[in-house]
Amino acid sequence: MKHRAFATLIVLYIFSPTVQSVELKALFDFPVITSMALSPDGKYLAIRRFENSEHIIGVVETDGFKPVGKIKFPVGLEAGSFDWANGERLVVKLFVLEGKKSPVTYGELFAVNANGGDGVFVFGARAEALSTGTHIQNRSRSSQAWGTVVNTLPKDKKHVLVSSTPYSPSHGKPAQLRKLNVYTGKLGNQLAVTAHAYGRFFFDRQERVRMMRSLTEDRKLYVQTRVDPDGAWQVFDMGRTGGRFSPLGVNGDGEGYLAFNLKDGDRRGLFNIDFSGEEKELIYAHDRVDINGLIRSSDETAIYGVRVDDGFPSYFLFKDESNEANVFRQLLGAFPGHLIYVTSQSQDDRLWTIRTRSDVDDGTYYLFNREKGELVSLGQKRKGVNAKELAPTTPISFESFDGTNIDGYFTPPANTTRARPAPTVVLVHDGPLSRDYWEFDSEVHALSTRGFGVLRINFRGSTGYGLKFEEAGYHKWGDDIQRDILAGVDWAIKNSLMDPKNICIMGEGFGAYSAVMSASLRPDLFRCVVANGGMYDLRLMLKKGDTLDKFAGDEYLQMVLGDDSQQLERYSPINHVQSLKAPVLLVHGKDDKQTPFAHAKALRKAIRKHKKLHEWHVFRQKANSYYDVSDRVDLMERIIGFIDEHLEVNPGAATIGK
Repeated sequence: MKHRAFATLIVLYIFSPTVQSVELKALFDFPVITSMALSPDGKYLAIRRFENSEHIIGVVETDGFKPVGKIKFPVGLEAGSFDWANGERLVVKLFVLEGKKSPVTYGELFAVNANGGDGVFVFGARAEALSTGTHIQNRSRSSQAWGTVVNTLPKDKKHVLVSSTPYSPSHGKPAQLRKLNVYTGKLGNQLAVTAHAYGRFFFDRQERVRMMRSLTEDRKLYVQTRVDPDGAWQVFDMGRTGGRFSPLGVNGDGEGYLAFNLKDGDRRGLFNIDFSGEEKELIYAHDRVDINGLIRSSDETAIYGVRVDDGFPSYFLFKDESNEANVFRQLLGAFPGHLIYVTSQSQDDRLWTIRTRSDVDDGTYYLFNREKGELVSLGQKRKGVNAKELAPTTPISFESFDGTNIDGYFTPPANTTRARPAPTVVLVHDGPLSRDYWEFDSEVHALSTRGFGVLRINFRGSTGYGLKFEEAGYHKWGDDIQRDILAGVDWAIKNSLMDPKNICIMGEGFGAYSAVMSASLRPDLFRCVVANGGMYDLRLMLKKGDTLDKFAGDEYLQMVLGDDSQQLERYSPINHVQSLKAPVLLVHGKDDKQTPFAHAKALRKAIRKHKKLHEWHVFRQKANSYYDVSDRVDLMERIIGFIDEHLEVNPGAATIGK
């Protein structure tokens, strides 16, 4: 490959409007562009975008960007993810809109040409015909199952391979692998079936399935391999792998597979393992954090780099001289300080689509022509957000109460030059099995542009820092986790990031739980509390909520929460309300299935009993899952208004937009 500098940058904002001052609607509105992919021959570019209150797919020519077709659906349906089946035809996963709730998919697949013609409902239970502006024949009704395209079969222009999972409330059925005709909807015979639920199939470079994974009823991983591509399936001995083993795909030579596994029983590393499991080679593991992302070849049989998030995100690229690896190195050089996601490639490797991202940019899409060394900007993911008006985020690190190292992030108020400590909102992440990242966050910027600093803490129990760090949070919700959060606040005050008399704490889900719990443990530290959709009676969690109805949901709660009745009572915020001094904004969805409304009612009853100041705001659905943008903006306005009543914004700090 002849390397060329990225000297030619053709700015072509096809779908991106003029940037204006940052308003809440701009931060919480649907992204203009959500995904894009090149056709295998590189002739077309399909773009899923939000237009006139619905998600559609537009197709343009890559040479000149001339419109080819627009794929949209009747009221109540919209386009989800999609795959190119060949150079002219797309397979689209359909989503159903149910009022203001988030859209859901029932695994229905719809095939259509790039120009919007010859649309056919090819997989799913829907009986009626669909329309995208052309007459559509409903030629197939599969047997009540969710369908997902798992292999586009590049050498077969008429078929794709789909994973078909029979309907069940818990999604707890084995998956079947079947060939699907993308023109007629005809399903072929079953090619393979997983032993248990949540099945996944892995293929070699010849599109032969060589490995399957699924989960048993007690959440144990079950792996089957086939050393001979035409031989019998063998059950993989999981005793050879240790904990948190996760296969990623068959390796390039077809003699084994790539997998995540724990290095030293702790941090997630990348391994190359033979099919017997006897030979295991460590490819890479970070000395402090888990691998968070993979840089893969287009056929997914090779990995030429990994992403880790030790404060700022970093990429580690292996000694790979393939065209794909070399192009990715060039892209990193062209976009320093940015995350890079490869969204698609043409089969000849000539054209690439990528998305860049940072802490102040939710994403900009580009088309890269490898032969010409040219990048063409296709537009920003989110309209109306100017990165120059947002505050950058800085990683932080501190020692907690017991010497444990804890990481987090601080974002100062935007557009202020004041050196004094900031009025700050402690924003606690949900989970607890999740973590915060150095990435664009709408909630962070909504607070920052209104004059507040934002502190986020990856307390023990968060993911991404190894198994031991995660397990340190098990059964410690009301104790060590809260002490980590409070230690982070103390550290930020000591380092003059925060005004000690000007702090609020907020969160949703587990973050709401922690907001109330931390404010009860240190009542003089916070001036207000925002609790959105939290769990406040831990004993109730073991009795109510759709987590119990999900596959292995009860096992999950036992793992992270336990069943010690006295401890659950001691760790429940409803039993500590008497200590609260800060006023509370309590937000909850009346029809919230995951965290039932009973939690909010129990906390409000306790707040009233002890005559604590509070505000009460109830949504019909889950308060943090509204599909209507105006509802999300209204909620954020209420939250900001409440915080603004109790925190004093620094004089001179700018407030941007409404």
